[in-house]
Amino acid sequence: GDVYTIPTHSMIQTQPARMTLDLLSSGYRKDWDSRKESHIEYAAVAPLLPKGSSLLIHERMTHFGHGARSVIDMPGTQAGISYFTLATPRRVYELLRQFGVTHILWSRGVTQNFQTSGDDLVFFDFVEKYTIHQVDVAGFVLGEMPPQPPPDVTEPRLVRVQLCGAPARTATLPLVDVAVRGQPFQEGTGTGPPPFYLVQGGCAAMPPEIAPLYRLLLNRGGYDLYSLKTP
Repeated sequence: GDVYTIPTHSMIQTQPARMTLDLLSSGYRKDWDSRKESHIEYAAVAPLLPKGSSLLIHERMTHFGHGARSVIDMPGTQAGISYFTLATPRRVYELLRQFGVTHILWSRGVTQNFQTSGDDLVFFDFVEKYTIHQVDVAGFVLGEMPPQPPPDVTEPRLVRVQLCGAPARTATLPLVDVAVRGQPFQEGTGTGPPPFYLVQGGCAAMPPEIAPLYRLLLNRGGYDLYSLKTP
């Protein structure tokens, strides 16, 4: 019988019975505001989505309350989306369009670390550069899919990795090496600045002559992830 009184619910950190009784007694206590509280973090997103929208919610398990069809990209719950495999903005666009995605909701500069660094580079590069009508809402960014696919880019997509050392150790790697292996193994080839740059924080810095060419996407596990500002 004590199970119902244990305050260890992982989402509400109290007893479900307590919350239920508080809600049921709100009328007697004239606590009308509590009856209007949906406790749904996506409630503020719903008015911003046109009828018939399809929303991709990035790296989130909860998909309720925004009033639209939703698409999941969480690894382990779907097998249709792998950003580093797609590699280019155009292929990301084309696949999401196949799934009917019209809008994307994400946390700017924040990853849940459910995917690889390669996935993060490709996803955040796409949403930051190519989604339109971006709006900050409820701690998220809501962006609309562009009406036209992004332009083609040079492949293979390369990542310049800069690690600690004196001098700093650098290597230019294919995106797949960053995504799958996470450590430099095979030097890539290419001309001009690579589309992505990964810098180990705290002990290395991007060379000042190329730093203006890149935008910071996010920090992940002590590494700063950048993408080239131009396609």
